[in-house]
Amino acid sequence: MKLYIETIANDVDLALVWPRWAEMASDNPFVHPLWSISWWQCFRSVDMQLRVLVVRTGTGEIVGIAPFYLKQSILMGRELRFLGDGSCCSEYLTIVTEKGLESEVVRALAEWLHACGCSERDGAWDVMDLDCFAGNDPKIRELTEYLGTGGHCRHVEPAMGCWGIDCSQGWDEYLSRLSKNRRSKMRRLLKQVNNPELYRIRKVKDLAQFEEFMNSLSQLHQNRWQQAGEDGCFADPRFGRFLRQVGAGAIAAGMGNFFSLEYQGQTVAVQFAMQTEKAVFSYLVGVDKTSHAESPGMAMNAFLIFNAIENGISFVDFLRGDEPYKQTLRAERIPTSRVHLFARHPLATFRFGYWRTACEFKKIAKHWLKPPAKIESTMEQEA
Repeated sequence: MKLYIETIANDVDLALVWPRWAEMASDNPFVHPLWSISWWQCFRSVDMQLRVLVVRTGTGEIVGIAPFYLKQSILMGRELRFLGDGSCCSEYLTIVTEKGLESEVVRALAEWLHACGCSERDGAWDVMDLDCFAGNDPKIRELTEYLGTGGHCRHVEPAMGCWGIDCSQGWDEYLSRLSKNRRSKMRRLLKQVNNPELYRIRKVKDLAQFEEFMNSLSQLHQNRWQQAGEDGCFADPRFGRFLRQVGAGAIAAGMGNFFSLEYQGQTVAVQFAMQTEKAVFSYLVGVDKTSHAESPGMAMNAFLIFNAIENGISFVDFLRGDEPYKQTLRAERIPTSRVHLFARHPLATFRFGYWRTACEFKKIAKHWLKPPAKIESTMEQEA
């Protein structure tokens, strides 16, 4: 099959491919156009340019999309990155393809990228910095291997990793994996949550409820981080705009799983999650640690897992971070990775050597300057 690459560099053309893009990305909210394009609209800056690569057949049918943008850097030159990378913590970023055509699409993209990465003057990129992809992603692996065979310098390193729970066998089977004490507590918390005299679960159903939900989320999340002496993600106004835009679209598309937990009329926990047909992704939470409710964060997680199972969801993903509560819930670690690929021209090769040397010095400095390990206050951290 002969495939052709089209480069989208403006918002008008980007909107035209949204329907087909959404269809191919229906099982991964972080490469869905709702997420990717919202991120671009909220976080782009003057040193960034759209470079979404669309793979088409000879008849014009779209069979693949590489959701890239180009960032200009003095040190690294023209960097190709995934839309959604960076501080907003998108996960499982990848190339979107028609099912069954993964290898053909990746091969076409790899050939195009190779051809456009052999000249500094006439090329289209100098470095590819692809972050937060699943460690076993065959599409990224094939792309990396092809470009490596073509003489492009490459470096793959582990990222933070995600944590997920396979709950395909039902609630009772899931509980059987927990310790006796944890199992008893999960049952008790879920029973309490279903007690209307004390608790109330409020699910967001429309935009008016969503705005109230977002106010509670930002307040609880910021309070926790500020108490720890950190700014928190909502300190950047772009992040709040981004979540509101994604949330509004998710409600309309049936991809949102937003709910809050109230105890005696007070909001004690909120959950911002994205949902597909088979999985729910717990993206951001807010918990009131000062409330008198018992373990509100854990109660919210118990409801999230139980509700997912009741609705036929087979996987609950708590995404990145090694917080202890994920292990107590018997979540299993999902490796993620980051790869740097350098163009095949002399300046890019020099940059690769400089970059590798800087990384080694950074590792040494980090080792020697590493502060004493913090003692976790409890294994029952909730967020």
